[in-house]
Amino acid sequence: MDTLIYFPILYPNEDLRSIIIRYHRDSINGVFLHSKFELFSVNTFKNEDVLPRNMELLFQKLCFSYDEKQHFIDNHTYLPFIKPFITIKEFSKILTNPSLRCNYSINNLVNPIIRYCPMCIWEDEKIYKEIYVHRSHQLYFLSSCPTHHISLITNCRECDVPFAEKWNQKLISLPQCSNNHPVSHSEHSQTDVQVLNIYDSLIKISKRSSTLHAEEILNRLLTYAGLKEYLHFKGAVHKRLLLNDLFSFYGEDVYSILGITRELVNSQYFLTEFMTINQMAKYIPFYISIILFFAQTINEFLDTTVAYSYPLPFGCGPWPCVNRICPQHGPETITFCKRYIHDYVSGSFTCPVCGMSYFRQSKYGVENEGDYSIDDMGFLWKNTVDKLYSSGHSITQIIEVVQSKRHTISKHLDTKHKSLYIKFNRFSEDYEQKKIDLLKQDLVKLLDLQKGLNRKQIRESLGHRGYNLLMKHEKIWMELILPSRKDRKDRPNQLNFDSLDNELLIKVQNLHHTILIENPMRSISKHSIIRRLSKNDQWRLLSTEKKRSKLPKTIKYLDGIFEAKEDYQKRIFPKVVEKVKNSGKTLTVNSIRRYSKAYKNCSPHLEEWLKAQILNIPS
Repeated sequence: MDTLIYFPILYPNEDLRSIIIRYHRDSINGVFLHSKFELFSVNTFKNEDVLPRNMELLFQKLCFSYDEKQHFIDNHTYLPFIKPFITIKEFSKILTNPSLRCNYSINNLVNPIIRYCPMCIWEDEKIYKEIYVHRSHQLYFLSSCPTHHISLITNCRECDVPFAEKWNQKLISLPQCSNNHPVSHSEHSQTDVQVLNIYDSLIKISKRSSTLHAEEILNRLLTYAGLKEYLHFKGAVHKRLLLNDLFSFYGEDVYSILGITRELVNSQYFLTEFMTINQMAKYIPFYISIILFFAQTINEFLDTTVAYSYPLPFGCGPWPCVNRICPQHGPETITFCKRYIHDYVSGSFTCPVCGMSYFRQSKYGVENEGDYSIDDMGFLWKNTVDKLYSSGHSITQIIEVVQSKRHTISKHLDTKHKSLYIKFNRFSEDYEQKKIDLLKQDLVKLLDLQKGLNRKQIRESLGHRGYNLLMKHEKIWMELILPSRKDRKDRPNQLNFDSLDNELLIKVQNLHHTILIENPMRSISKHSIIRRLSKNDQWRLLSTEKKRSKLPKTIKYLDGIFEAKEDYQKRIFPKVVEKVKNSGKTLTVNSIRRYSKAYKNCSPHLEEWLKAQILNIPS
């Protein structure tokens, strides 16, 4: 490994890509590829990577001490911005071979096209005699310079030539474009106060990045979420509630600047990963806004020792007995509570004096002592009821003594004293048989008096309860005496499938036409149309073959809907072209493949078609 004998002087807040370009500019290398290899031992002519591979190798070639290496990372890379939001394991290998997630995190934070502040350009020319790229100007959510509050620019105002050439192989070194037009001042642009606050907080947290990592940030976020009542007692975050409050606090305008929309946060993918380590590095400014929502400043969030605990459901006791005949009714005599965890917390309480046990519930910390359900009436209550009943007291008299409901007493007596209590039971065997005999007589009289009644009319005349009772206990007799059931085959067909087929065909044709106009990014198939139909129509088309055969026209039309792969690739081509142009990338076959998976495995014929189409598109 060769040691570098020269390396440019580092300027304040300079982007690493700018340092690489100045090294190439001062070297004797005619090709940028050679300079990139000298620094990182990587064969590439691109200067797009915000975090190049083999950073550790560069430090070895420069013979940097640990402090010098740390100073370089903190002041000239974007690592301090993302380090607090990635795990310790990921950061340990980031300087040699950064993971795709780390690169994705940085690329999400940095604007894809290099930007300059006109005032900073002229100040740099005056102080350093050359121009360099400032790190702070590249943060995507800033549209103006945080120092001068004027709009950031990427192109010459006079000739619209970009200041950064393709793949950032060449950047401006003087306050003028490649056509020698001097850089003119931009108009004053005031960045939103809350966005500036997020930027200032990002700078502050980056200065303390050496001691921070994602695990600590997430633990603090969850602690604050608990303190602000956004945490379920099981540990789950009330995500939708928190997101709604964030949008109410900051407003949709601020979050649109940060690239966060209502549609994004309501998506299942976003909600699944919200408030997890996997998501934090993807949306760093958004998580800074959550920190500031919980705590007023970054320093307060990081330095204040906070603790969160969920209040013990039902408290520590003692708890009252609810049995009115218990000698200890009223005073809090129960000293033990057994708690059960569900989506809520339930507690079981048993009185040691009378044996009564009851349940209470605690949902989200809301409790009501008067809201309980009895589990067991206890030995004292049961013995009292049994003693009173055995001595000849009526249920009404027992109610006055034990102060319980008639149903509760009857249920206990029915279980405990079934043989004694049978006279109170309306549905005893003797009583029920007598009722069945009377109903049979009524039915015979009804059939004699009114001829030609069908089963439905008989049910209505006899009464639903009586009819059902006879069918339950005298089914064979009923089938002999009642008129025969109507055969289903004799019933008129309620659905006209020919008419239904024609109606459904028109619906399918209209939906097919609508989808073609919308020009979706997905391939069009019969399922694209079926998904938009009503549930009933979907069931008819996706049911068994026997039912589908009753809709031949619709099925035939749907089976004919098939979009070949090349037809699909050609159809979405204009949309992909627009996507690539908006990203600022050069329109090539490779860039099209990068922005749409549909072109990853192109046929030779389609690849030639793509090249011909790209040539016909004006630059």
